[in-house]
Amino acid sequence: MGGSSEMALHDHSKQDSPVRAKARVVLAELYHTESRMPCLFNPQQLRLSCQMDVGKLRPVGSSHPTKMYGSTGDWMFPLSLFFSQFAIWHFGFKYPDITTAIAWLSRFMQPQEVGISPGPMLVVVPNVMTKVGILESIDVGMTSFDADLKVRTAEVQLQLSELRQGFLGASEISSGGSDHDDYSLRTGVEKGFRLGSPGPSLNLSRSGGRRR
Repeated sequence: MGGSSEMALHDHSKQDSPVRAKARVVLAELYHTESRMPCLFNPQQLRLSCQMDVGKLRPVGSSHPTKMYGSTGDWMFPLSLFFSQFAIWHFGFKYPDITTAIAWLSRFMQPQEVGISPGPMLVVVPNVMTKVGILESIDVGMTSFDADLKVRTAEVQLQLSELRQGFLGASEISSGGSDHDDYSLRTGVEKGFRLGSPGPSLNLSRSGGRRR
């Protein structure tokens, strides 16, 4: 995902706001989808990339190599996030704790215990795509502070790679927003994650990945 997204971390309002998108990009823990982070503003562009492994045989005397399909690589999608306490908030809104948001994202890089991999991230872009990804890298830049050295703005760069746990054939690719769904992804959504549910935007309940 290219571009930037400004994040609302504690959205207590149940009414529509002129500054808040009605359909929002959401990041969540796949196996504990109540722990999620919705965007206040959506990115202006999305960028994804994928490569296919192709083997080449070079017969003697041939004018060209013979190409053979090997496998399809993971979809890679970068995500740029912008956190700010200078946005226009409705009355009574609690300013987001940016360091808490950064800590929540950082948890996708760490295992819960020995032998357990970090949990995968569910990325939902309504009407565009739904993907499960592994966070491969995170780069944090804290760009302004208040007098008490509390972070006021920050930029976070994420690099995710798609996690597929089953075979995906060409006939399964559709033009809808969930091109690369698999069973585990749909199960995670059905466990309680709903874009319309108010719920807490940030819930640091314990979660972990599955053994690989």
